[in-house]
Amino acid sequence: MHVLWTPSWYPSEEHPNNGSFFLEQLQMLKGSGIKCGVIWVETKSLGQRKAPLEVCEADIPLIHNSMWLVPKGILPFDAKTIARKSLEAAKLYEQKYGKPDVIHAHSVWPGVIVAQTLSEYWQIPYGLTEHRPSSLEAEKGTFRAKAIQKAVEAASFTVTVSDGMSEKLDKYYGLTGTQTVALPVRDEFFAAPLHAPQEDGFVFVHISNLDDNKRTEFTLEVFQKIHAQQPNLRLHIVGGAAQRVMELKDLVQRMELSEAVTFTGQVDREQIIFEINSGDCMILVSALEAGGTVFAEATSLGIPSIASATFGGSYMIRKENGIVVAIDDAEELEAAMNEIQRRYAQDSQLNAHIREYGSTRFTEKIFVTRHKEIYEAAIKGAEF
Repeated sequence: MHVLWTPSWYPSEEHPNNGSFFLEQLQMLKGSGIKCGVIWVETKSLGQRKAPLEVCEADIPLIHNSMWLVPKGILPFDAKTIARKSLEAAKLYEQKYGKPDVIHAHSVWPGVIVAQTLSEYWQIPYGLTEHRPSSLEAEKGTFRAKAIQKAVEAASFTVTVSDGMSEKLDKYYGLTGTQTVALPVRDEFFAAPLHAPQEDGFVFVHISNLDDNKRTEFTLEVFQKIHAQQPNLRLHIVGGAAQRVMELKDLVQRMELSEAVTFTGQVDREQIIFEINSGDCMILVSALEAGGTVFAEATSLGIPSIASATFGGSYMIRKENGIVVAIDDAEELEAAMNEIQRRYAQDSQLNAHIREYGSTRFTEKIFVTRHKEIYEAAIKGAEF
């Protein structure tokens, strides 16, 4: 089987962590014997540097093209421009790697437009996995929205990364049967040493890009309150651009928490296992979260999580691997932080139980098996 992915964003030299999970998932599929490739048509705002059509001969072959677009989809030529750039990439891809059997878009803009264009060109099926909750809040009626609607309706399969988001995607596009496939973690997470509680005080760990949606300030405010009663607690914050980290460090200093809160800034993917394992509980209480790979990663190491009741939080975290709290509810978050510590005190095998639960939901094997089933069904049912 030859599978082509058309992601709406992808890792690059400039932004190596942007969509790194796409590359990792493709490597999982390749490791199972599936031939994989990528066509990434990158949309840029006017004035940004636009790269020419290029081939990246990496572990997963990539054809990258880019284009300028006016924001908000207010002009009628968006989809046609994407189609033209997609066909440029497709001709080069087929010349080098052959014709794929099925196309898998990731997020609608512009990924599903690329997939639809190449499906018509090659006469092969395509489908979509949606990762962005914001796409299901977009205004309808624009030229862009109409093109997306047609492309999603014509897809052979639709998938999201949480049950709540699958229901919302069906409702938004007037579909039925959208499937949910949990975000996986690499086998090396399950092979890493099982987490052992910190000996010098309980540590919460937060991993994100630290934007407003991730509620980092809110987390710090609740941590400050609980730290006043338990001064041995610590909070380890991973990720974020340098300027954002400096803003938060200034805030932590004003909160008189500098001795209790640490920052790493952006880290390489290879360092993530170490960073997660430096904490006893993952805490990510976003306002919006489609999936939340860090929850699966923490679970695979045997670490409990506290999540907010977003699509992703409610789907990834169950009673077996953590606690879900209401969005922006300080009292519930404080109670959950205390409850996780109580669970550690009551269950000496807590970490082992959490890892075992993760092995039933988040492994490479589960992810690959589900995708093979989806791809085979699309190829079998294709009509052109």
